[in-house]
Amino acid sequence: MSFIQREINRINEEINLKGEVSPEYHRLYSAQQALEWVLEPMGVKPPYEAIMDTPANLGDCLVEDRPPQF
Repeated sequence: MSFIQREINRINEEINLKGEVSPEYHRLYSAQQALEWVLEPMGVKPPYEAIMDTPANLGDCLVEDRPPQF
């Protein structure tokens, strides 16, 4: 398991433990999404677009096209 995946798992545990009502939820979720993007750029919005809630601009990504993962 990679260091990034360990961090994602650690953040997921914290999110599941504290829930969406936690004051840290949005920061934890943003960190989780940013790390998920590193592992799967086509399945998650890039960090800037996710934080700013703007559409993703994937024109410069060299990853093959595939449907988004939910």
